[in-house]
Amino acid sequence: MEIYDENDMEIQSDWITNLQPYKSLERDFEYMKLKADRENGDISFSILDVDNFKQVISENGLLFSGHVVLVAVARQLSEISKGCYVYRYGWDSFAVLMPDVRKNDAYQSIENLREKLSQTPIKTDFGKKIMITVSAGVASYREDGNSVIDVIRKAENALYQAKRTGKNKTALAREEKMTAKTSYYSEEQLQRLSDLVKDTALDEDFLLREALDTLLKKYDDKRRYYNAKTLIVVEDAPFMRMMLKSIAAQHGCKVIGEADDGRNGLECFNNLDPDYVLLDIGMPNMDGMEFLHRARKRYGCRIIVVSARCDSETVLKAIEKGADYFIAKPFLREKIGEVLSLSDSDYFSALKLEEYRNCFEENNLLIFGGPLSQNEIDMLREC
Repeated sequence: MEIYDENDMEIQSDWITNLQPYKSLERDFEYMKLKADRENGDISFSILDVDNFKQVISENGLLFSGHVVLVAVARQLSEISKGCYVYRYGWDSFAVLMPDVRKNDAYQSIENLREKLSQTPIKTDFGKKIMITVSAGVASYREDGNSVIDVIRKAENALYQAKRTGKNKTALAREEKMTAKTSYYSEEQLQRLSDLVKDTALDEDFLLREALDTLLKKYDDKRRYYNAKTLIVVEDAPFMRMMLKSIAAQHGCKVIGEADDGRNGLECFNNLDPDYVLLDIGMPNMDGMEFLHRARKRYGCRIIVVSARCDSETVLKAIEKGADYFIAKPFLREKIGEVLSLSDSDYFSALKLEEYRNCFEENNLLIFGGPLSQNEIDMLREC
């Protein structure tokens, strides 16, 4: 059994949008800053965030719709202007670096993009249309700060202002008013801060603001990440486990564990209490059917069987023992995402087992006895 921590999400994020990560943003911004200093040029910077993202994915299917929305926003941002650079800033946040673009021009470009996104439906592969809005903050180098950290912080604060005053708008960075807060620090911390001020020649206030911004961003990212649905993979074939983990991550799942047989999988399931399980049938030590029989399944957990043993009797037996869906191998990657994003009413139910059996009988699938196609299995949703 192997368990994962939240640091995996940073690696997984680029799989969704194919954009550069935050670390690349910092590096590129520093490089552009040197060029701007030499040529007295402009650099504008914007952060955009999808409004009510948690609600959007909850209403439209948690995993699949979230993936579609992020890809659509990334695509629109990548077309914003030649010479601009787009980055994945956080879970549902994006950043745009605009060298040689003045602040007002950058504001107009971002505002045009925001308006376009709010009026353009995002289409899924299943014909559904999703409407979204975004909020954004815009800042510029020198006008809003003389360091990369300052400019990023000003853009973040402008974004926060846009969110706080109604969302679906673009806000410009503005002069900040400082608010005194009563703080408690140890003598050692204060001495180390004093030494850091001397070594870096930076103001104490600047260092404390940077520390607080880092803290807020750290826990904001974790809060968003913890809202993701958790998943484990129970499959004896290493390559198939790797593929299923990759697909689940691409659809917004937090992969928290895996197992190479049913016995370890059951331990993993009972200890980690995941929201989803991708489960094979044919495994050593304990097969998928025994796993289903022994699993202490809580309300809301979905166990999805992914197996080449997909004849009608096996499918019916799996549902009887608690499987919520059955995906036949070989499968399309899109099918995994579709099933992970189903609403509660679209999953299979053991209470309808007799209806499912009648459906197979009416279509002569019980007599045939061979492996079913995915379309034949999906017929059960219409029962």
